[in-house]
Amino acid sequence: MILFSSVLSFSAVTEVRFDLIFCRQLILATKKIQKSDLKKKNHACIHFYPQASKKKKKKKLYSHTFTPAHRNMSSQTKSFLWRRVLVEMVGKDFFFTAHGKGESMMFHRHQRRSFAGGGKGGKKNKHGKSLKRSTNPSSESSSSSSPAAPARTSPPQNVSSSSSSPAAAGENGFAQKTTKTPIMSSPASSSSASKSPTPAPTNQSPSSSSTSSSSSLLKTIGALSLFASIGYGSLRAADSPLASDVEFKTFEFLAPVFSRLMDAESAHNLGVSLFANGLYPIERRERDNDRNNANASGEYAEMREMLRVTNVFNDGLMTFPNPIGLAAGFDKDAKTIQGMREIGFGFVEIGSVTPQPQDGNPKPRVFRLRELDAVINRYGFNSEGIERAKERLKKEKNRVAATVVDNKTEEKEESTTTTTNVIAPIGVNLGKNKTTPESEAAKSYALGATELGPFADYLVINVSSPNTPGLRDLQKGSSLVKILRDVVNARDRLLVKEEKKKSLPVLVKIAPDVDEKGLKEIAKAVKKAKIDGVIISNTTIERNDRVQQHENGKEIGGLSGKPVFEKSTEVLRRFYELTDGSIPLVGCGGVFTGEDALKKIKAGASLVQLYTSFAYAGPALIPKVKRELYEALKREGFKNVNEAVGYDVKQRKKRNRFLFF
Repeated sequence: MILFSSVLSFSAVTEVRFDLIFCRQLILATKKIQKSDLKKKNHACIHFYPQASKKKKKKKLYSHTFTPAHRNMSSQTKSFLWRRVLVEMVGKDFFFTAHGKGESMMFHRHQRRSFAGGGKGGKKNKHGKSLKRSTNPSSESSSSSSPAAPARTSPPQNVSSSSSSPAAAGENGFAQKTTKTPIMSSPASSSSASKSPTPAPTNQSPSSSSTSSSSSLLKTIGALSLFASIGYGSLRAADSPLASDVEFKTFEFLAPVFSRLMDAESAHNLGVSLFANGLYPIERRERDNDRNNANASGEYAEMREMLRVTNVFNDGLMTFPNPIGLAAGFDKDAKTIQGMREIGFGFVEIGSVTPQPQDGNPKPRVFRLRELDAVINRYGFNSEGIERAKERLKKEKNRVAATVVDNKTEEKEESTTTTTNVIAPIGVNLGKNKTTPESEAAKSYALGATELGPFADYLVINVSSPNTPGLRDLQKGSSLVKILRDVVNARDRLLVKEEKKKSLPVLVKIAPDVDEKGLKEIAKAVKKAKIDGVIISNTTIERNDRVQQHENGKEIGGLSGKPVFEKSTEVLRRFYELTDGSIPLVGCGGVFTGEDALKKIKAGASLVQLYTSFAYAGPALIPKVKRELYEALKREGFKNVNEAVGYDVKQRKKRNRFLFF
């Protein structure tokens, strides 16, 4: 971005700078004219000449006449006037002079002393009242010694001087020979008038005016882009909490703007592109392994320790920096993993990834319910396929592996002991193609596990999306058991083959629309297939009254956001009770604040995911939610996240036991 903006605005910066200098000098010249001439009811002029005519001083680009009526002109008006002139003269090499009855002023190494003249009957008019604006185009008439017609009754015309010497100028006043189309009106007055007929006035070409204005705008934008890029580059190179705060505040301001200017899917695609190209804020306080980073101490260090989640899947091998993760759906093709890690997510889930590329459902397929903090989508598993995701995941794995090796080398070289940097795990959400029949679904999911498992920290089987026909039927009975078993077997074969990979948890994602009977069947199938965890929940197809009354509330698709929070949390709590907390759960659905995250955790979730709130609020939401969760845990007396998992369910059981006895 910095290189692009530098190239774009290299030629613009100098011109914009000198335009500003010219404008300031013009304003100062106008002030002097107001004081010296206009207050004395004299006229005055400012002339613009091309730089090439500095010696001969014959050609004018533009002239502007001031009358006594302009003596009280405000600074804003002067600034507007000259900025307008300079915009029209962008790209021209010019200088200007100012003249009046009083002392003339010199600008840019050129001085011209003369007085206004050319009054009635050819007699000298000391007050210069014969000066009139001219709209005559660029044409030159021959000079004559005959007297000029009175200025008050003659139409605007273009005249030329019989002499261009300073002496003649001093005798006859402002002699003018215009060879270019005036940009604005210009004065035309002389001691002699032309006998030949004057051509009819013509206007400036609209295309040339719009072209010059567009050129000026592009150059200004280029200059601003350059300055912004330099500032952004300096900020990105900094390693302090203040730099992070500035970046997050900037994105906090920009996210709602883009959200309102663009439709939902376009805004989503823009966000993915920005993250994929490195344009995102960085949470520098997460850099534990930096010995020179003072951010690792104090309250933030306490917050990190309190939010760190360990031993989630009972293997002791996977640690999460914090329990706030990105749900599947935002990064469908593994384009933004590094960016999501650096803004502070505790884990990142990509997908859903299908074996073969597919476009998904027709557009439009995403609808905002902004007043309800909700979204309805019917994407339909739009995916670039396993191979593209595999390429990107492999690059990310190599990058992380290199980082870990460097950290270990540094620790060996230094005698001081430091906390090891915890890298956010990557989850891969697996889906099936729309054309894959139900009988082949298990093979499809197993293929995804085999191909993408080596590059993932955990896998997710998505059988709950409402946007693929027949997919939710796979949550029932023997179909679910077969899919779960085939994926687990594929995972086990992979672990044997990949000697370095010690653990690869497999989770299943379910819908919030499951009834009590269906929930018990899922719990039974999960235990039977030895699944490592469950994500609760996906989007809902149900609509409450408020959603139905919204203009987009009747769109077909899955509903996410605040309206699904209570329902998904209740299903989460019920599933935790059915499994006695023996299966790790991930809470998802309607999380907008740290208080929302804590409610999910107390209902039985070891980890929490969000997506819709991130789509509305942008990257600034992540440090905000983490801070709020830390304060809520501290306020309620929990030492860490693990202590709060299932707290509400455990307290309810204690009360029931007390009532029973």
